[in-house]
Amino acid sequence: EEPVVGQSVTETVFNSFFGEASYNFNDKYFGSASIRRDGSSRFSKNHRWSTFWSIGGRWSIGKENFMENFKSWLNQFDLKVSYGTTGNSSIGDYAYLGLVSGQGVQYDGNGGLVLSQPSVNDLTWETVAQTNIGIETRLFDRVSVGVDYYYKKTSDMLLSIPYSFTTGYSFGQGNIGAMVNQGVDFNFDVDIIRKNDMYWNFKANFNYNKNEITELFN
Repeated sequence: EEPVVGQSVTETVFNSFFGEASYNFNDKYFGSASIRRDGSSRFSKNHRWSTFWSIGGRWSIGKENFMENFKSWLNQFDLKVSYGTTGNSSIGDYAYLGLVSGQGVQYDGNGGLVLSQPSVNDLTWETVAQTNIGIETRLFDRVSVGVDYYYKKTSDMLLSIPYSFTTGYSFGQGNIGAMVNQGVDFNFDVDIIRKNDMYWNFKANFNYNKNEITELFN
């Protein structure tokens, strides 16, 4: 039996440039923003780079003068809002390239090569855009309650596309889907006993989530 020798080498490159800024005015108004430029060798040169960003703010309403009548029992009352985008390039190496293979290929008893993968030059980043709105409170210096609503939309999803077998292939990669994920997080925290020699705390969290595929191939 003839010996079989094989070798494979893959290379992946990621580059990212990013910046961020934050602002605090009078410990009542907070803002932040970020921007990043990501590049991945898993996409063709014309679609390799993409820009993602985020912006957010927090308002400590409980510190305002018009809340003075409530400050005896309301220790914290914050409203927070944010929106941002991120990218995903979690596909195989060289997924966009047309490839040839010689493994297990014979023609008339001799070795040969076949086209093993079609090229997908328009393949690009999957994008996730998310909005968050939340409230954080602290009551009687003992009870903390937080409520967060989130809406996340994923577009240009990286999925496999079925091909007609007349092309010689069964599938290929593509940006073909979209998905919406939304829900509410509720957090509850109470100090039941808080003394110098004993501390007893109770925490609970609840979540409601709805996930919907809004777009698929064809």
